[in-house]
Amino acid sequence: MNIFNNSLWFFSDHWTGETANDVNGLQHPRAWRSSNGGSTWVDELSLPQYGTAQIFCFGEKLNGKLYVQAAYLGCFPRESFTRVYDGSSWVIGPTFAPTGRVTTKTGVVANNIVMIHDNRLYAFDGTSTTMKNNTMIHDYTISGGELFVLRFSGQVCRTRNLGSFQCFDHAPSTARSIEVLDGKVYVGTSLGQIYEAPIPERKQSFLASLILFLLGD
Repeated sequence: MNIFNNSLWFFSDHWTGETANDVNGLQHPRAWRSSNGGSTWVDELSLPQYGTAQIFCFGEKLNGKLYVQAAYLGCFPRESFTRVYDGSSWVIGPTFAPTGRVTTKTGVVANNIVMIHDNRLYAFDGTSTTMKNNTMIHDYTISGGELFVLRFSGQVCRTRNLGSFQCFDHAPSTARSIEVLDGKVYVGTSLGQIYEAPIPERKQSFLASLILFLLGD
């Protein structure tokens, strides 16, 4: 789900069959919109089914536009392009998935839509998608304009610009998910456990420290 132009949006599939086993039923990607808090819904975009079942795995906004990309179940892209909504009409846009896989998790940081492809962090700037770090990650979360990632190694790292990462803690090897709340980082494990750790103050680069020193701060 997402919020765009003061409306609630829901992205999923739409089954036309009367029952789960209805041989005449079809599964379509569909984007719904509600302008009254979910009381009623409008079908804003519904695509025909081609072959096997399909879905919209995500809908994400960037620079005043909403992006969706049709996929097969499992979030493998069905089309090599996105569909972009500017508030009045849909147009064709660039693909999100250069590696051939679409993730169900998207977010926005540093004016980029971030996502995970093949366990690595990628970012879409409105034109193209590029890998931002070659280190494998389980999960990420965004808080206060920062992206926090949980790496396969257990390292917990953060970035504001998607270029440089600061690693400040090491989670258990069973950690798989990450969240941030009230100055603490939380990780959930494959054993159903939750660990927490304080987030330290951000380290300044040598150049930033030198500038502050010269300014007398």
